[in-house]
Amino acid sequence: KENEELQSKLDDMTIDNTRLRQEQYELERLQELYKLDQNYADYKKVGAHVIASSGSNWFSTFTIDKGSNDNIIKGLPVLYNGILIGKIGEVNQNFSEVILVTSKNSRISVTLNGGETQILRGNGNGTYSIFNYNGNGTEVVQRFYKVETSGISDLFPKGIAIGSFYLKDMNSYKKTKELIFKPPYKLNDIKQLMVYKFDNNKLLKDDILQNQEIQQQIEKNKQYIKDNSN
Repeated sequence: KENEELQSKLDDMTIDNTRLRQEQYELERLQELYKLDQNYADYKKVGAHVIASSGSNWFSTFTIDKGSNDNIIKGLPVLYNGILIGKIGEVNQNFSEVILVTSKNSRISVTLNGGETQILRGNGNGTYSIFNYNGNGTEVVQRFYKVETSGISDLFPKGIAIGSFYLKDMNSYKKTKELIFKPPYKLNDIKQLMVYKFDNNKLLKDDILQNQEIQQQIEKNKQYIKDNSN
C-alpha cells in the first residue's frame, strides 16, 4: 500500500510538472506575440485560412485563401501563434501557396539562443535540422535552443521566433552532428494564420538609421570625454 501511495504522489507530481511546462510554453508564446507586435507595429498583417494541403506532401506546402487581391506577394513570412511556419510561394488572385519551414526546399538563416548564426533546413518529414553542428567550436553542446530568424541574407526580418527546443537524444547528436527539431505545433491544427507584410527595404533603412544614431552617440560621448579630460 505504501508503494501505491508513493506511485500516486509521483503521478500527481508528473501531472503538475506537465501542466507547469504547458503554462510556461503558453507564457513564452504570448510574450513572443507581444514582442512581435511591438517590434513590427508599423507593418500590416493579414489573417488567412488554410483551404487545402498538398496531399501526401503535407509537410511541404499548403494553400491559403488570400492572394494578390489582398496585396499578398511572394516571399512574405507566414506565422501561426507568433511562430514562423513558412513563407508565401506562388500567388494567385484569390489564394496563395505557403512553403513550409519543414519543406525540403526551405533554408533559413537563424540564430541559436540569440548568438551564433546557422542554417535551418527543412527535412520534408515534419522536422527541420541544423547539419554539421559543432557547438560553436566547443565540445560543450547545450540541451536547450531558442531559434529565431537572423535577418542575414534572408527574406525575413531579424528576431521572428521559430521555436524553443530541448535536445533529447544527445547520443544521436554525437553520432550525426545534426540538431533535429520538431516544430512546437501540429500542422493539422493550423486552420488560421497571419501573413506579415514586411517591407525589407524599410527594415534595412531603419537599421541603417539606427546604426547612424548609435555612431553619432558614440562620437558625442568621445567628444564629451575629451572636453572633460583637461
